[in-house]
Amino acid sequence: MELHTPRRRRARNRPQHTTGVIVRTMHDARGIAEPLERYGELIASQIVGLYNAVHGLPSTSRHTLARLKQLFHESEGLPATRKILLRPDYQWRYGYNHQTIYRRAPGTGPFLLGSGVYEQDALGWAEYTPIVQVNADARRAPSDHDAALSLIMASLEIAVRQCSELRFITHIDIIKNASAEAKRAANPLSIPVPAIAHTFQGDRRVELADIRLKPDALFGIQYPPAGDPDFRFFALEYDRGTEDLEPSRNLQRSSWLRKILSYAAVSLDPHPIHETYLRIPNLLVLCLFSDGRRMANAMKVARRHAIRPELFLFKAVPPVDPLLTSTPMPHLLHEPWQCVSGTFNITTPEGR
Repeated sequence: MELHTPRRRRARNRPQHTTGVIVRTMHDARGIAEPLERYGELIASQIVGLYNAVHGLPSTSRHTLARLKQLFHESEGLPATRKILLRPDYQWRYGYNHQTIYRRAPGTGPFLLGSGVYEQDALGWAEYTPIVQVNADARRAPSDHDAALSLIMASLEIAVRQCSELRFITHIDIIKNASAEAKRAANPLSIPVPAIAHTFQGDRRVELADIRLKPDALFGIQYPPAGDPDFRFFALEYDRGTEDLEPSRNLQRSSWLRKILSYAAVSLDPHPIHETYLRIPNLLVLCLFSDGRRMANAMKVARRHAIRPELFLFKAVPPVDPLLTSTPMPHLLHEPWQCVSGTFNITTPEGR
């Protein structure tokens, strides 16, 4: 008879009730709970980087790792609404966990509300606009796209926050200052697009009306001087090679042609939709690819079909796998992006 031994987690991965006393601080709220609520889920190294950047600590500081473990273990036995983070079960599915993964918990939002970091409206916006789409089932992993997007956005945010002269503007900050229509929307970052149109081969014209444009992520940067700052806002689109670049028949499915036409539509003068809907004065599109040849072809699509192709900035990076490579990528901020007319540096408002 063959015996089957059920797989068990290693002891260190099971919550272990210790002192039973836990004091959650404002540092926990701003450096751990707020990023988790906004992202949905983060790898430990990303939380460490964000915590250190938010609080002005050296990037080598390891304090946060110990604090994450303490918050996890000391919360054992408490009601779910008293926990501000959890470790989703799926990360041990294959018997290894290169990096411990943390997910927001039922108590994350109430903790931010009670500490004054978020207001009630912000909790609702964070609920419907997480960078990583997570499920209530802790056994289910997010998509590969969202896991990679989390590392990409965290890398950009950490790099901006590490620059003392720059200020990172979260998508919650953007919604807070958006129009009443956006604040009331089921998904405030889903931008309304009245219409897009394209003429395919054979002079077959296709039009779509009343569609929505949902960036993978949205953020802003405030530039000096502090007394009279400049601002730039960015939509991020991360490509994993699963979408058409330039379809030959229709615009119904997601494609780079549809994205380019949609971003062009929301940027039309004299009253761009990103200005009337989100109340942001400008919008650049960061187009990130894991293949240089595919990026070059997407640039050609933008050059041919975008009304203002200079609004699209491009960069190619090796394929992102957060479970294998979780080190932040500061070059996403500090190295120039490519555009149809040359290069663009997003660390300065002028792009030079």
